[in-house]
Amino acid sequence: MNSSKQILISISLAGLAALSVAQSNPTKIFKAYYAKTDAFTLKKDVAGLSKLMIDSATNDFVYISRPTKAGKSSTRNREQTIQDMTRVMPMVEKFSKVETTIVSSLPGKNSIVLTISNTVEMSTSTGPDGKPHKLVNHATSKDTWVKQGSTWKIKSAQNLKDDMKVDGKSIPGA
Repeated sequence: MNSSKQILISISLAGLAALSVAQSNPTKIFKAYYAKTDAFTLKKDVAGLSKLMIDSATNDFVYISRPTKAGKSSTRNREQTIQDMTRVMPMVEKFSKVETTIVSSLPGKNSIVLTISNTVEMSTSTGPDGKPHKLVNHATSKDTWVKQGSTWKIKSAQNLKDDMKVDGKSIPGA
């Protein structure tokens, strides 16, 4: 066997081994997804975020907001979530911190529910009052991933808690 064929076989076997490890330990897949989301957000890369969402979310993906004081939640599908990102991103002057961590996981047969902690620090060019502001948000969500064939896709993201501050002041109910 010539050396170039051995190299190709070695690369192929390494790729299969990596895929096998990733599928048997899907946490790596989820961590990579959240790391990409954080990186695209820091760069305000709406195109990158949109493509990641399309590639990583199920067709019936749903985002569920925290319940209001009246106890009602709103839902957004994948396309609406992308539209919201596209609409809101220009209002952000700069992201100074975007950090997402997996707090816990609850595996099912072909699904896994992750509790996610997310911290975002940003400055706006202008707020509703026409002045720039610094926003800090610490959020907790429950993200449900499902296995479709050999691929993991995010099916839903439910916001459980927000702790938002604008210019250092807590915003109740935000």
